[in-house]
Amino acid sequence: MKKLFAIALTAAMVMSMASVAFAADDEPEDQYRVSGLSEGYQKIDDDVMLPDAGSWNEKIPYGETVYFQLVAQNEEPVTDSDYVKSTSIKASWDMNGSAIAKVEIVKKKGSDGEYTYYLAITGKDSTTTADTDVSGKITLKKSGKYGFDEFDKTIDLTYGYYNNKNDNLVIEKDPAIWEFETGEGAEDDEFEFAEWDGAYFTVDTQGQGKIVVAADVKYNADIASKYPTANIDFFNGNGASFNKIGELFLPADVDTHIYAVNADGTLSAVKATYDEYEEGWRVKTRTLGKYLISDVELKTSVPTVTPGEDADDTVDGTVEPTVPSNPSTGARA
Repeated sequence: MKKLFAIALTAAMVMSMASVAFAADDEPEDQYRVSGLSEGYQKIDDDVMLPDAGSWNEKIPYGETVYFQLVAQNEEPVTDSDYVKSTSIKASWDMNGSAIAKVEIVKKKGSDGEYTYYLAITGKDSTTTADTDVSGKITLKKSGKYGFDEFDKTIDLTYGYYNNKNDNLVIEKDPAIWEFETGEGAEDDEFEFAEWDGAYFTVDTQGQGKIVVAADVKYNADIASKYPTANIDFFNGNGASFNKIGELFLPADVDTHIYAVNADGTLSAVKATYDEYEEGWRVKTRTLGKYLISDVELKTSVPTVTPGEDADDTVDGTVEPTVPSNPSTGARA
């Protein structure tokens, strides 16, 4: 009898310990389960998430993404993919939902070096000078393992650009509204570019009116990977189209090749002239598009003339850019 009692007591103790173990296992599972989103949004700068919310002040530039951090029940950021995998996202817009390109959950690195999960809302690109208010509701839910109950996030965003405050005709990487009053402007306004020293765009701005302008030199790794033997520099205009045809000058070596970058990432040859005196390429266009300069010849596709450019601005890929017969040595910017 005593032996049976001892066996029963041992079994009860084992079951008791097992239940404690199960409770311990369940505790962190609940603890790290998604419970909500951060109150304010964050932005990325140089591929790192900034810690401060609302980094664009009141307006978010068109085409940019805002990030709301996923928060767990322990009020810490969500770091494990198991807790976000197969999460359903439903967007219900009350105003201007068509201005949103996509809504998704992504993993990004913060300024502390840690990777956490965010709800990312990306606006559509636009060169409009008007603001667009977007409001609605995002609903998140996850079923099954590490699932969480449905919860909503109210979204109120304003997309738009601030007026340019630059009196020196320098185009920055961040889009801004340039305004030329009727009767003002000049026949040969010369715009410089903050990110490419020595590059400029000369154009008649008389009667131009408002226009959103920006340009950067961000390296496009996707395009560059197609041409592994080439050394490439990128000029990324935002597609601003002026009323009059102007001239874009990009400093470059004489033995380089210039191409237009199409919306799908393919390249088109450009009707350009090399200026041996200033050492760079000159392109006549009214649109600040995207170009690249390569130290070797690249394969091109048949171009499509984009709105705002004349048909003779670009030529088919079989035609070479014009070069001087006795060029001097140029210097790369």
